[in-house]
Amino acid sequence: MNEWVQVSRKQGFVDGAKVDETVTDCLNVTIKRDKAIGTLSGNVQNITEKNGTKMEQENVKKKKEMCPTISPLLKGPISILINLELDYNAKKTNTSKPPLQNWPPTLEEVAVHYKDLKLGGSYAGPRDCKCKTSVAVIVPFRDREMHLRYFLYYIHQLLQRQQLCYQIIVAEQVGSETFNKGQLMNSAFVYANRSTNFDCFIFHDVDVIAEDDRIPYTCNSDHVYHLAPYLDKFNYKWGGYLTVCAALAFTKEQFTAVNGYSGEFVGWGGEDDDMGVRIKSTKYTVSRLKENYIRFKMIKHNSDKGNPKNPRRLNRLRLAHERMKEDGLSSLNTSTVDVIKYMTHTRLKLKTFMPKYVKEVLNRP
Repeated sequence: MNEWVQVSRKQGFVDGAKVDETVTDCLNVTIKRDKAIGTLSGNVQNITEKNGTKMEQENVKKKKEMCPTISPLLKGPISILINLELDYNAKKTNTSKPPLQNWPPTLEEVAVHYKDLKLGGSYAGPRDCKCKTSVAVIVPFRDREMHLRYFLYYIHQLLQRQQLCYQIIVAEQVGSETFNKGQLMNSAFVYANRSTNFDCFIFHDVDVIAEDDRIPYTCNSDHVYHLAPYLDKFNYKWGGYLTVCAALAFTKEQFTAVNGYSGEFVGWGGEDDDMGVRIKSTKYTVSRLKENYIRFKMIKHNSDKGNPKNPRRLNRLRLAHERMKEDGLSSLNTSTVDVIKYMTHTRLKLKTFMPKYVKEVLNRP
């Protein structure tokens, strides 16, 4: 197995590379030496050093300026490692590669890799400058643990390179009801607003990963920003129409103006097209960047029995204008079962309820 794809759970990893044992031994020797020197220096010197450190930290806080518009940490293309059976481009690449071992990283390994994360998957920004914006990344989710591990590993890397303050909120549907993506996203938006004053809300599919860190994960007050129109599954070509799928960025005012996502689309399909209609009905427009680096990778997944294709989605879509004011944030009907805070993300466990029109269809003779 190649060294560059190995993840050692015992020794840790840095950017996917195995830590060399010799280097680790040298570090241990250095630490022991420094401890010995500190002991010999005496209590007076230790107190002086602590006071000096406090003064330095205070000076840094006073001098902290706003982060630049374009982060100096950006590197461009991101090398995304995905097992072949989950890669839509597997036929175009070298299929003779051996399967990746111990990959993707576990949640614990992701937390170790990104040491500046706070409990709940939040990041307070870089130490040398103030964030220009704060972002809530909201991920609707059920039964996709493998996809979530891929997503978290790469999304933290991208957001920190962009010098953003952010939090990852995963809205997980529990229970046996058919998947309702709109209700999950609306619930997470309400939760995020209660906990922190975010400038931007990005609603992101768990199986979609940005391939370049220059793709801006921010909002525009004049436009709703569609981050991911170009996916590898569709040869990086946009399908057009009203679709605003995969990743979509709103300000609080924009999302409130469209009354959030529809809560009436159960199963696969419809809620993204409905959102396109909602945005068009407001003063806002949808913005899509056209630079050649706007590329996203979609991770393969099997069909979900709890998320079947919605046969009535087109009928509901025709009524989008009529339903907009009554269907969405204003009619949110979920209950919070639990809130779990991991180092990598906050997970909302939510129970959704079947929309009225679905009950009426099921009760027809």
